[in-house]
Amino acid sequence: MQQCGDCLKVYDESEDVTCPFCLDDERSNSFTDQSCEVCYGEGIEECTECNGEGIIDYTGEKCLGCNGTGERDCLDCNGTGL
Repeated sequence: MQQCGDCLKVYDESEDVTCPFCLDDERSNSFTDQSCEVCYGEGIEECTECNGEGIIDYTGEKCLGCNGTGERDCLDCNGTGL
C-alpha cells in the first residue's frame, strides 16, 4: 500500500490512481510507505471510551465505541496503518 503525500489517499498497488496530483509523473516521489506513529502501522488502537475493556465500567454494558472489542480503527491514520 502507498499513501499519496499530496492528497493523503492510500492506494493499493493494483488500484487505479485518480488523484490529479498522483497522476502527475513529476510528483511520483510524493508516495510514502511510512507507518503511522500512533498505531505503529497496525491500523487499530485501544478504544478510549472503555480503555480497551470492551465494556463500560459504570454500566457493565458493551462499549458502543468499539462494539465490545476493546479496539477501534486508529483515528490518526483512519485505520490504514500509514
